[in-house]
Amino acid sequence: MVRMSEDAPRVPDSRAGGIQSVGLALDILEFLSGSERDMGVTQLAAALETSKARIYRHLQTLRERGYVEQGALGEKYRLGIGAFLLSRAAGKKADLLMVSRPEMERLRDRLGHTVVISAVIRDKIVILDLVRGRMPVEIGLRLGSSFALHATGQGLVALAFGPPELMNRVLARELDKITPKTSVHPDSLIAQVETVRAQGWATAAEKTIVGINALSVPIFGEKGMLAGQIAIVGSIQYIAPTPSPEQIDAVAAAGLQISRRLGYCGGRSDR
Repeated sequence: MVRMSEDAPRVPDSRAGGIQSVGLALDILEFLSGSERDMGVTQLAAALETSKARIYRHLQTLRERGYVEQGALGEKYRLGIGAFLLSRAAGKKADLLMVSRPEMERLRDRLGHTVVISAVIRDKIVILDLVRGRMPVEIGLRLGSSFALHATGQGLVALAFGPPELMNRVLARELDKITPKTSVHPDSLIAQVETVRAQGWATAAEKTIVGINALSVPIFGEKGMLAGQIAIVGSIQYIAPTPSPEQIDAVAAAGLQISRRLGYCGGRSDR
């Protein structure tokens, strides 16, 4: 890891200070995570080759946000509950991807379509993993791609089975008209979500990309909370607005199997 000493030349750009500040905060968290004992301001300053004043200011901000805490004597610092919660959230995503991959490959082999695992991040559907399909027509999905909740099958699943506040946030802002078939009326979106909740699966034919559809079902975690979504993606020539019973059954079975591997004890009709 490259350290910047206090005497090093500074870039005369207001953005540089912000970037360096974020970098130092991350350096502090990384150093504390690798330490077996609580660390004082002087120790951190020496280890990170900067001033005690800078270290102290950053520690106070991190402490206020819960990412570090002080020990019993109030002199030294260690990671706080905020850092723990972040690591736990990252671990859950890793668990989801680890248990999903075999089912994704089986689903691809059975139906031939590209299979994706997604989750809601900052009120967007984000592709976390994918297995390329074997159909004549494929689309260029990439890991990390993000899509609107109201215009994707995965997003409709998230709105149907996720926390109510997610739906409230989506309805509180204007819905973007992404394609001619994107529904932007709140009443229509509410009706779609109610249908998805009743049937347990969702499609959004040509609502994000003309000619493309996705069939998605929820993935639940140990306590029945929404953990993500699994979907097949492809041309509307092969995934119709109302998919075939074989496609619905196959995707639903994969979603249920992944959910059970995450500790979910319910069945398809429980939600």
